[in-house]
Amino acid sequence: MARMRESFSDAELIELGLVTAAFIMLGRLHRTFGVAPMGPKSHTVLAGSPKEQSA
Repeated sequence: MARMRESFSDAELIELGLVTAAFIMLGRLHRTFGVAPMGPKSHTVLAGSPKEQSA
């Protein structure tokens, strides 16, 4: 947190937290209600490096 305070003001850190929370909330809401169904490869980036994915 100390390193973040070197680059951002308290107001910016609060805004960053709120925006991040809003995106997480919207993603969970969309997934729960099936608003934007995603295919099986939608989250392949989370599975590992591209080298691992092509193997």
